[in-house]
Amino acid sequence: MSRFKKIKKKLHRYISSGRIKAINKLFRDNCDVAEHLRSEINFPYKKNKWYLHKYCAKGESSMVRVLYNAGADLSVCNKDGSNSLHIALNYAIDNFDRDFFYDIVFELYNNASGELRSKKNRYGETANDLFEEIVDLLISKQSRTLIESDDEDVEDRDWNGKLFFELGEENFVNEAYTDLEYADTYQKENAESFSEWGDRIRKEYNVKNKNEKVKTLPSVKRKKVESSNLTFVLKKKLNILNLRETYEEKCNCVFEKVDNSKLDFKTVPWPIRNSELAYHNFNSHADEMIENLTYGLTPEDKTKYLKKQQIRWHPDRFLQKCGHRLNVIDKDNILKCVQHLSQRINALVNCSKH
Repeated sequence: MSRFKKIKKKLHRYISSGRIKAINKLFRDNCDVAEHLRSEINFPYKKNKWYLHKYCAKGESSMVRVLYNAGADLSVCNKDGSNSLHIALNYAIDNFDRDFFYDIVFELYNNASGELRSKKNRYGETANDLFEEIVDLLISKQSRTLIESDDEDVEDRDWNGKLFFELGEENFVNEAYTDLEYADTYQKENAESFSEWGDRIRKEYNVKNKNEKVKTLPSVKRKKVESSNLTFVLKKKLNILNLRETYEEKCNCVFEKVDNSKLDFKTVPWPIRNSELAYHNFNSHADEMIENLTYGLTPEDKTKYLKKQQIRWHPDRFLQKCGHRLNVIDKDNILKCVQHLSQRINALVNCSKH
């Protein structure tokens, strides 16, 4: 048996068993035949079976990355007409694998050509359709977590009652809290808050990838596809999804945790904005911040989430939570901005009822 055949046999054995370090070492030790090995990866290991498809279907981030960096072709299709993007996206959707989506799928999608993203398989699916589907699933999961979070349950129901009388609305009911009030006791005790969900996701990701941090192969030089090729709506949805998560984490740190550190204008966790925020331009950005905050949510979830913001940014509540921590120089400006933000949120909630 020739030297190359022996190396090729090892390559197939290592890929089949997912031995990442061995694959990397094989390439490093055999630089003279590396190009032949890269070509070998794009041949089916069985009839209509490709390695990249196999690991995309299993959601194994490290192996997908190793194969992709080694030159695996994303455009190869199986008998159903599905390429690696179809397979990876379908796995992420079926298993709601958030880490696989962010770690691998987004990169593959972002680096794929527009033609590849819009190519249909036999089921009529395109990568664009599937990408939009998982972004909407992520937003739906996030909205459920945000609305059903138990972080502020008892105190915020008191503020819910205060708003009932303060706004003078006979039909003012904050479903985000009344639903919880009558929820099953077991479900209430086991409800996962937004912060707990975020912590769990990070812990699971760290555990999953603890032993996967190995030196990877040098990436094959590919024609660069700029991220601007992502459709504007999908890119905005994904960006807002991440910004909203960061916003909630910051609010949790500032409003819920025991913290006596001083707050100036910049460290107040104002809602999502597209540009630098300052006191002099706050009013002109208030509607934009609220629009961004609720972007992508269903009308029903948007109303519920805004009602949570009504409580969060109520001037009296904000003063109660943070008044003692406000920087003296910025205090008056901060309170004026909180007042304006609260008024805009109240106006939008009122509009949603008509």
